[in-house]
Amino acid sequence: ALIGLEAEASSSSQWNVELVPGLLQTEDYAREVNSGYQGVAAVPPVQMERRLRARLARQQVLNRNPPFDLSVVLDESVLLRQLADASVMRAQLEWLVDTATRLPNVTLRIRRLGKRYTIMTGSFSLLRFGQARETTMPDVVYSEHLRSNLYFDDATDTYLYSLAFRRLVDESLEPSESLELISQTAQRVWS
Repeated sequence: ALIGLEAEASSSSQWNVELVPGLLQTEDYAREVNSGYQGVAAVPPVQMERRLRARLARQQVLNRNPPFDLSVVLDESVLLRQLADASVMRAQLEWLVDTATRLPNVTLRIRRLGKRYTIMTGSFSLLRFGQARETTMPDVVYSEHLRSNLYFDDATDTYLYSLAFRRLVDESLEPSESLELISQTAQRVWS
């Protein structure tokens, strides 16, 4: 369902507190994220590979025309959380900087640790459907959980998440400062 929604959406605003979002993951990082679930539920290797390929195929939406606008706010802890060995973590952070620098439709911000948080919420994606995609779909909030995914499309819910995302942006570093912090973290922590 998420693949179809992203294909039709004109933009996505994402808040991530646990890990790098799938649209910005390197193959090695995505492989480590997927393999982590093996400790909870046995998944056949062929299904794991299919999930990995689907995750990577989703990234094509970033290069489509008209552009899919992706705005991401990452909690700084995502940069520090070791989900793989140091070389994979460093490559992932470098990929974030490269992608946000290379693609004008990708905006990346970091919400610093040690700064006051006025809103607490788990990770979510707010998908918007606009005139550019000629669709009548309502906006959708997507939230991923261990055993299931939640979708909200009620106007009150999507408005609430829109306000929350705006607050998260306001409490985050500017994009240029964020990319500098990511680069510094890649070198300082993962070299």
